Parts: sequence; C-alpha cells; structure tokens
Amino acid sequence: MEDKLNRLEIIENLTNILLQLNLENGVVLGLDAGWGKGKTTFVNLWEKYLKQNYQDFNIIKFNAWENDDSGSPLLSFITELDNVFPNNDKFKEKGVKLVKNISINIFDFFLKYFSKDVLNKDIIFNLDENLITKEKERKELKENFKKELIGLSKKKKIIFFIDELDRCKPTYAIELLETIKHLFNIKNCIFVIAWDKLQLSHSIKTVYGNDMDSEGYLRRFIDLDYQLPEPDKVLYLKLLLTKEQIDNKYYQTFYEILPVIINVYDLSLRDIDKLIFYLKIHFNRIKIKGVIPVYQYTYSLLKSLFVIVKLKRTDLYIKIRDRLYTTLEIEEILSLLSVNKIQEMINTDYSGIDDYIIQIIRTFLLCYIDKNNDQERKYVLFKEKTWDEGLYLKYFCGENNIFKEIDFLEDIDN
Repeated sequence: MEDKLNRLEIIENLTNILLQLNLENGVVLGLDAGWGKGKTTFVNLWEKYLKQNYQDFNIIKFNAWENDDSGSPLLSFITELDNVFPNNDKFKEKGVKLVKNISINIFDFFLKYFSKDVLNKDIIFNLDENLITKEKERKELKENFKKELIGLSKKKKIIFFIDELDRCKPTYAIELLETIKHLFNIKNCIFVIAWDKLQLSHSIKTVYGNDMDSEGYLRRFIDLDYQLPEPDKVLYLKLLLTKEQIDNKYYQTFYEILPVIINVYDLSLRDIDKLIFYLKIHFNRIKIKGVIPVYQYTYSLLKSLFVIVKLKRTDLYIKIRDRLYTTLEIEEILSLLSVNKIQEMINTDYSGIDDYIIQIIRTFLLCYIDKNNDQERKYVLFKEKTWDEGLYLKYFCGENNIFKEIDFLEDIDN
C-alpha cells in the first residue's frame, strides 16, 4: 500500500481511536477539509489500510453525490448493505417496508392536509387518529429494522465511508444525516463522513435561511470532528509529474518554478490535477510539433500560469484573453497576476534567474495586445526582453494562441 502523501500515520491514529470507543450506539466521525483538499484520496487509502490490516470490518463506500437523485438515503443504504450481506432477505424485507411506510406517510399527510376536504372537521378528526396509528406502525417497523441491522453487525463492525456529501442538494444531505442519526445509531456501526462542513452549512442556509445556525445544526450529527490537514502540495505535484511521465531533464528550471506558482496561487489538489491534465497534453503536443527545448520553457511557463489564472481568477483570465486592457494597465495586471511575488520567491530559492519571469510575462502582454499584429516588432521585443531568440510567435499571439488551446482543453476536460 503506497502512502505517497504521508497520511498513513493519521489513518492509524484515527483507526485506533475508533476501536477504543464504546460503540454501543455507534459513532459518527466527521472528516472535515475544503474542496479539493484530498478527502477522497484519504478515504480510499483508509479503506485499503483496513482491508489489509483488519478482518473484523465490513466496509461500505458511499458516494452521496452519485445517490442524491434516488430521493431516499435509507433505500440507498439498504441497497449497499444488501451487496455486503446478499443472503439476508429478512433484513432487506424489513428495510423496504420501512422505506415504503415513511414515503406513504409523507404522501398521505400532504395529500390530505392540503386538500379542500381538510375543512371538514370529521375528516380532520379521522385523519389525526389515522396518523397516530401510522406513527405506531412506523416506530414498530423502525425497531424491527434496527434489530435486523444489529444482527448484521454482531460478527463484524460495519463502517460506512460517506464521501461528497457537501456536493449534494441540501435537502438530501440533511435527510441522509437524519437517517444515520435515527436509524443507524446501533452497536458496532461506524460512519466516517468526508465533507467540507463550512460549504455544506452555507448550502443549508440557502434553503432554510441565513438566520439558521447551520454549523450548530450539523454538529448534532457528529460524535468526533477531525480537521484533515492538507498534504504537501509540492510533493503531490512532483508525484503526478512522475506518474504521468511528463518530467523531463529539459524542463528542470520549469519544474523548479512551477511549485512556487502553485503555492502563490494556493492551488488545491484538484486544481493541481487539472493543471497536470493540461500539461500532459501540452508537452505531447509540443513534442509532436518539434519545438526545441529552449523555446519549450517559455511556452510552458506562460501556458501553466494562464491555466492557473483561469482556475483561480476567471475574471482576470477573461480580461487578458479578450485583450480588455491597455498598455498602461500592464503593470497593474502584473501585480494582479502576483508576478512580483512569484519572482521574489524564485530569487530566494534559486539563483541566476534574475527578473526573467517578470520580463517574459510583461513582454507577452505587450505583444498580445498589439492589434496591428506586427510580427517583426514582436520578434524584436521578445529577443530583447528574454533569453529566448526567434520565439514561435504563432504559439503565443497568433490565431491559435495559448488561450484558445486552454479553452479547448477545458471543453474536453468537462
């Protein structure tokens, strides 16, 4: 089992904590991290760790986002449990009866209470009696379901890994949490919910109003709350470069600068995934076209920067791509691009680069906005302002420029 991001120690500690807890009423662990911070990767590694080191777990992975169109988290959970315990017809029968009962009660309530006949007092009286009967039936079905579930968890603990909950519809996310709280609070039943709690709390407010204490509401469902530390992004980048086989001796300086840009723009792991997707296609393309290495550096640097800008600052990307700036605004754009900060960090870590990055981007912005498309003038500018000579200007400013390539790749990715 590979632990390339050095997270195995966290998994071992969390597993030991769960095993030491009193699991009489189950336990719910909230695994909190922002979007793109590696929650799914962490959960996948944890699953592999349990399978390799423990025999007393039945493991269920549940992608909430892929199931939020089902309308019933309970039915989805029962389906997943049926996959693990395929020959337990009694459990399945009790579960399906409970799902039907809950659905029918809700339908009857809205149909009768919001129909014209509700004005009839006799109907209201009969309805109230009927509701009491149905509620008793529901409680009985609920207890029968939990008894069967307890029977499943006697020999082995059941651990659910719930992922992508923060991407679900708020109503579905709440119903899922309520289902866990009221139906799965049984012995030896563990839920690990990987979520961006802050994002989910904001989503809940859009449905139930800004006055709702959504974060306090979510805390009701969690027994343990763990903030997942972000992995080393530079390490992650280098692992992906090696995995995708786009690491190359010609680009050594480029690969020294790219980690700096990633830190300046605070890219998430998912942002880095998308960047590597673009770079893999990009490097294959320039090899096919036969661009010599000395030119590949400048082109790769500009393309990487603008991919990142599109990910993090779409408004600025559009302004540059559509030439919505003047020559007088170039220094301001350089500031918005954080180029000075990038250059400063590079000068701190590496020697011999001087202000090369600033000069490349400044010259590109100046040439790109040249509406007269004076190729000879652009050639002179590039030759004077950068180390490269005879740059392939059509790759930078022509009809098939960098931005068109980036936008085309995003269409493929989406």
